[in-house]
Amino acid sequence: MKNIPRLAKLMSAITGLTIFFLAAAFIFIWFNHTQESDILEQYLPGISNTGIGRTNLKIGFLMSLLPLGLLIYGLFQVFRFFRLYVSGELFPPHAGILLSRFGLALLGVVPAKILVYALTSVIFSLHLPSGKRQLSVAFGSEDFLLLVIGGLIFMIGHLLNSATEVAE
Repeated sequence: MKNIPRLAKLMSAITGLTIFFLAAAFIFIWFNHTQESDILEQYLPGISNTGIGRTNLKIGFLMSLLPLGLLIYGLFQVFRFFRLYVSGELFPPHAGILLSRFGLALLGVVPAKILVYALTSVIFSLHLPSGKRQLSVAFGSEDFLLLVIGGLIFMIGHLLNSATEVAE
């Protein structure tokens, strides 16, 4: 039990660094392309680049902020959760609420990611001639797993919050 505050401090630092590097990597990837085709190939494999256009790239960037924002919001809740345990208290107030928020953020990332991927595929293929435009919708096992984990964390947070209320 005496190691919990040290572990919580370490985990909050790791979570904070993850938030920073996640945002930095996102910006680096979107603004550091040698060609527009780098982004195009990610969303529309097999399509040759005839020029997406800077406007469409900007729209794609802005839309991609939605899942990233949800993920950063969720990780910030985790950061706050670990900071609660630095004091060494076993059941700090609001721990359940923070866990529930993290679970909800994970649950929100999946539909946001699917929606953004689909809309971005359409926007990135608008410049193509009729009949060559694409709508790509993706749902993989990692999305399903993220839904399960998000739901589980949400429920654990809800139970922890209820247990804290009963204990008071």
